[in-house]
Amino acid sequence: MLYFIFYIFIIIFIIHKKWTDLINDEKYKKYFMTNEENWHDSLNEVKKYIDEYNKKPSEHIGDKKTLGRWIKTQISNYKNKINE
Repeated sequence: MLYFIFYIFIIIFIIHKKWTDLINDEKYKKYFMTNEENWHDSLNEVKKYIDEYNKKPSEHIGDKKTLGRWIKTQISNYKNKINE
């Protein structure tokens, strides 16, 4: 019985290690970000876009529509004092 418990413990440890390695791997890390980390990532993307093009991304045109929509949501949330 003790051997079985030890075996289960080792299996759990191995699974936990594999999961930890996955969520910390740079290749897959972006898929496991928290909402706050996603928010900061979007903010940094907006800053990078504005620095490069000297304008904010459009929410209707181009390949950065998602950033444009994100900015619109942030402006609306700021005006409505959401998340304070």
